[in-house]
Amino acid sequence: MLLCLDLASGAVLWRRPTHTYGGCLLVDDGRVFLTGNGEVECIGLDGEPLWFDGFKGLGLGAVAMAVPGQAVQPDT
Repeated sequence: MLLCLDLASGAVLWRRPTHTYGGCLLVDDGRVFLTGNGEVECIGLDGEPLWFDGFKGLGLGAVAMAVPGQAVQPDT
């Protein structure tokens, strides 16, 4: 489950289930990217899903992500 919280109050603004599990999270240009189990999904800052890629045939390993100026990788 992915939750978006109000920074000042901690109130939940939205919540949504995700396809990915146990990976990492990167926020860039109004999008939230999540990885896990060899998969990547992208969710807008409004909580709406934008896309999902299961990378069929490439296994279920850890996925690292990078955009200009930042990179993340799961702790394994």
